[in-house]
Amino acid sequence: MKKPLRILYLEDNENDALLVQSALDQEGFECHINRVETRDDFATALERGTYDIIFSDFTLPSYDGQSALKLVTERGIDTPFIYVSGTIGEGPAIESLLHGATDYVLKGTLSRLVPSVRRALRESEEHRERKKIQQSLRHSEERFRILFESAPDAYFLTDAKGTFVDGNKAAEHLSGYERHELKGKNFLSLDLLSDPDLERAAQNIGRSAKGQSVGTEEFTLKRKNGELVSVELRNLPVTIHDEKLILGIARDITDRKRAQELMLQSERRFRQLFDEAPVGYHELDDQGRIIHVNLTELEMLGFREDEMLQHYPWEFIVEPETSRNAVRALLAGTVPESTTAERTFRTKDGTLLGVLIKNRTLRNEDGKVVGLRSALQDITEWKNAEHELRLMAQTVASARDCITITDLENRLIFVNDSVQNIYGYSAQELAGKDVSILRPPNAPVAITDQILHDSLAGGWHGEIINRRKDGSDFPVELWTSLV
Repeated sequence: MKKPLRILYLEDNENDALLVQSALDQEGFECHINRVETRDDFATALERGTYDIIFSDFTLPSYDGQSALKLVTERGIDTPFIYVSGTIGEGPAIESLLHGATDYVLKGTLSRLVPSVRRALRESEEHRERKKIQQSLRHSEERFRILFESAPDAYFLTDAKGTFVDGNKAAEHLSGYERHELKGKNFLSLDLLSDPDLERAAQNIGRSAKGQSVGTEEFTLKRKNGELVSVELRNLPVTIHDEKLILGIARDITDRKRAQELMLQSERRFRQLFDEAPVGYHELDDQGRIIHVNLTELEMLGFREDEMLQHYPWEFIVEPETSRNAVRALLAGTVPESTTAERTFRTKDGTLLGVLIKNRTLRNEDGKVVGLRSALQDITEWKNAEHELRLMAQTVASARDCITITDLENRLIFVNDSVQNIYGYSAQELAGKDVSILRPPNAPVAITDQILHDSLAGGWHGEIINRRKDGSDFPVELWTSLV
């Protein structure tokens, strides 16, 4: 079971303290907070208790955070000290950090509190580890050397001016220099870092020389053979044989950076495929707002990306209520997770655009619906073609001439209204029947075969005798063609 977090809190407003308690509780911290308001209560609490972290308002009626920080520093207490204030300005905040405060958090942005606490606790743990290392160095040089040499990360010991004092085997491997080539030389005189990195590294050494732990930060290190490697570097102030030094810990992250770059390239390729897809795509969050939209859809509708993101899709649809209900039903999980529907979009210039939209729900690892992915296909041409086919079908069906369509075995598959009116059969009666049903029983078979043969070759034209349903015969002029 984790030990509760022991917090000393200098704060005169109980409600503000409760808000801090709530913010920590929500992130799973079990806390015991000792709230005090005056200098005497604060000093007594420091004497009688041990705390994992100290919170302090910057301004109180009878005391102030700067004095509290000074008291903590004077007593040699290295507990992390974080200002939680609504009045601290940028200047005083920076000054407080220079005087030993771990961080400051504005009461109006308590979302920063938990990350700040985690970092402070982590740095406090690192500080404790550093003290253990320092004690180990004082008690046993041999033990330190074993740890120092066997560390997987590169260790560089420098003085306060950046002159190399020592390094381990990993440091030799990382830099490409042997230890004797580094000792006694200032890193400024070696071509290890680029100018921008060099300036930043010098600033970090200056801060560590004042007793601050610095990092972790990324640098590009130039090895002796000219090869460039990416490293993470942090500095810790240490004392060895009463000499104040700086321990630089470097980790080669070149492979990790390459993997990150490959991932970025993969993401860029995916984004390119996403944007260049032949259909429009957009994704909705769990509230139905558009969070991703590809270039195809933007070009299809004529909008810019910022004009669609964080908007609801039904804002761009002629039938907004129908679309809204359909999206909400999908997000609620009350309908199948994949649906297809026709929608009419209104483009930026007011043009109406017929679209076939396919929606599919997105779920997290727990199976909860977290959004929708939609594909949009412009069906304007298809709808126009459908309209033209319907118009053509109506024209054929209502033509005054008799029009029939047969398959390659002379079976009727279509007759128009004139055939039904003149011959007296319904379309259902003729469907699937041999075309001979429209001819007298004594009609020469050779004629029927000849008509089929010539039709398959391109067409036939001539006069024949046909028969109505009532048995009456009549002459017709017949044209056939292959379709």
